[in-house]
Amino acid sequence: MEYTTILLLVLLFLLSLFLVTIFILAPSPRHSLAIEDEYEHPITSERLHHPSLFTAPAQSVTTSLIVPAYNEKDRIVGMLDEALLYFVDRKKAQPHYTYEIVVVDDGSTDATTKVVQLWAKRNRCEDCRVLTFVRNRGKGGAVTQGMLTARGEWILFADADGAAKFSDLDKLESQAKKILKDGLAVGIGSRAHMVNTEAVVKRSLIRNFLMHSFHTLLLLLGIHSIKDTQCGFKLLSRRAAQSIIPNMHVEGFIFDIEMLLLASWNKIPVIEVPINWHEVPGTKMNLVVDSVKMAKDLVVIRTCYAVGFWQVGRFVHRIGTGATSNGEGERSSSSNKTGEKRVKKDENHPTHSFVRKAKDPRNMSSPRRRIETDVMKLLMSDYEVTLVNDNMQEFYVRFLGPKDTPFATGIWKVHVELPDQYPYKSPSIGFMNKIFHPNIDELSGSVCLDVINQTWSPMFDMINIFEVFLPQLLRYPNPTDPLNGEAAALLMREPTAYEAKVRDYVTRYATKEAADAATEDSESNDDMSSVGSFSEDEAKDMEL
Repeated sequence: MEYTTILLLVLLFLLSLFLVTIFILAPSPRHSLAIEDEYEHPITSERLHHPSLFTAPAQSVTTSLIVPAYNEKDRIVGMLDEALLYFVDRKKAQPHYTYEIVVVDDGSTDATTKVVQLWAKRNRCEDCRVLTFVRNRGKGGAVTQGMLTARGEWILFADADGAAKFSDLDKLESQAKKILKDGLAVGIGSRAHMVNTEAVVKRSLIRNFLMHSFHTLLLLLGIHSIKDTQCGFKLLSRRAAQSIIPNMHVEGFIFDIEMLLLASWNKIPVIEVPINWHEVPGTKMNLVVDSVKMAKDLVVIRTCYAVGFWQVGRFVHRIGTGATSNGEGERSSSSNKTGEKRVKKDENHPTHSFVRKAKDPRNMSSPRRRIETDVMKLLMSDYEVTLVNDNMQEFYVRFLGPKDTPFATGIWKVHVELPDQYPYKSPSIGFMNKIFHPNIDELSGSVCLDVINQTWSPMFDMINIFEVFLPQLLRYPNPTDPLNGEAAALLMREPTAYEAKVRDYVTRYATKEAADAATEDSESNDDMSSVGSFSEDEAKDMEL
């Protein structure tokens, strides 16, 4: 019995040591820097903000191409030429077809960004933009960040080396559409059919050994439904990207595995489609070193999800149907025809003085770090933000009504409070000046966001509140779950009269003067509503 106890203690110690090691090794995605949110228009050279996966109109672009690139100045032009030729030919055959090309320069030390910009100018390709990282994040980080700026109904990421035949997008898209369910589908280009072909047989012995070893490890860890997980030619529907991308952690070469795991756990249909592929010299991978890293990351991914270090988001319609608000009218800066915001330079922006007071993030708990990160991001945006007594957990945001709605010309002062457990508990929000809406209490300004089925996720940030959640709420009121019974009844009986009253309230109560004069005399903390959150116990369990 004594030996059994000792053995159990040793095993428990080893398990604890393993979990601590996994926790230390677990990657955490880096937030984009403010300068990385901008790009140079290829024709006008104007500095613009990248659009957002969550706010850009899904109908504006048919296909978004995301190309991760690290030191690819010598190979990327050939790939872009092939892609552009395909897009131009398809547009000739389908006049309503539209596209965009997003090259993500992953902190290259060569002239990758300049080469792509010159290529876009030479080809008059105004639908091409370059997202340039200040420092390298890894292929997964580049693909993830690129997808977060996509405007397409379908989003393809393809490697910069041009190894995949680009015209195979036709059959990849065709097969993905066959499995499309509720706007969700993922199509994977596959080289599995080429295992016994000359292209693979002629590979080096070490390369083939590592390939088979990696596939064996995938099988041992329970990933057996996909034969080729690593092919750099994958297509996601917009809604699939909205469900998967915000939950991504891994930024290295192994990111494809996490993407496919999230698709599987969220019950998103996935189909593997054979494509034409040829090996291109000049790979950036160190076969032995990167293969070991990928094996390590694979174990980390499976363990982090298995023990709860990482949480799989509940599969709910958090972002809507894909036709989300385009974000127009929600910032004070002007917009161009694609919905992108022009960068407004302001040396007196409150973030300039606040940056100097920020604490070292390494000395903060996870919630505190997220609060400072997310509020800093909001301060650095074009929104007008006023901190209450320099408190980053309580502030006011000036919110403009979304265009093409009865609320379009309105200006509201929105009060925001962040709980100590943020982001595991959601923010509380309330309108300070009056608004006429079925799901907003006219007296207290509290918001009923139950109509957006448990939308809040710890992966979201404050920008999502003002670019997605509130615009959606104003655009698509739910009269069946009202906080303002009069507004709900009027909307159901006489929609025209409802819109007229909304405009009347906007004229009377949603002016700049009214927003400036708004106070919280009539508001209590209890009246302010949360977007949705985990329970107290869940929030405590999720804190790191």
